[in-house]
Amino acid sequence: MYKRQEQGGRFWLLVLASVPGAAIGFLLDTYAEELFQRQYLIIAVALAVMGVVLYIADRFAPHEREISDIDWKVALLIGLSQSLALIPGVSRSGSTMTMGRVLKLKREAAARFSFLMAVPITAGAGVFKLRHLELAQMTAPFWLGIALSTIVGALAIGFLLRYVRTRSFLPFVIYRLVFAAIIVATYVARS
Repeated sequence: MYKRQEQGGRFWLLVLASVPGAAIGFLLDTYAEELFQRQYLIIAVALAVMGVVLYIADRFAPHEREISDIDWKVALLIGLSQSLALIPGVSRSGSTMTMGRVLKLKREAAARFSFLMAVPITAGAGVFKLRHLELAQMTAPFWLGIALSTIVGALAIGFLLRYVRTRSFLPFVIYRLVFAAIIVATYVARS
C-alpha cells in the first residue's frame, strides 16, 4: 500500500515539474527558435557553461537525497530548470540533472527523476508539434521511427542509470567542453 502511495505522489510531482517547462516552452518556443537561429557562439557558450555548472554541482554537492526525498519545492525547481533547454546548447536532461545535483540529490536519483520528467514533456511537445503535420505524412516509416527511437531511448536511459550509480558526470562535462571548442573553432575558421 505504501509503495503505491509513494508512486502516486511521485506521479503528481512529475506533473508539477512538467508544468513550468511546458508553459514556458509553449509561450516562448517560436520566439526562442527565431532568436537563437544560427547563433553558434551562444550554443558554444551554453554548452561550456552548463558543462562547468554540471561539474561543480556534481563534484561539490552532497549526495544526500534519494528520489523519495523529492518534495513539491524540489520538483518545481527542477521543472523550472527544464525550461533552460529553450536555449540551444542546454539540454533538457542536463539542466534537470544539474539542478537535481544542486539540490543534493544523489546522481542516480537526479538522473531517474530527469528521465521520468522527460515522458510528459516529450509527449506533450510531440503532440504540440504533430499539429503541423498532415495526415499523409504520418506513414508507417514515421511511426516506426517513433517506436525505434522510444526503444533506443529506453536502452540508453537504462545504461546511463547503471553508469551514474558508481561514476561521475565527468565524461559528459568533457564532451560538452570539447563540443563547445569545436563549434568555436569552426565558427572562427569560417569567419
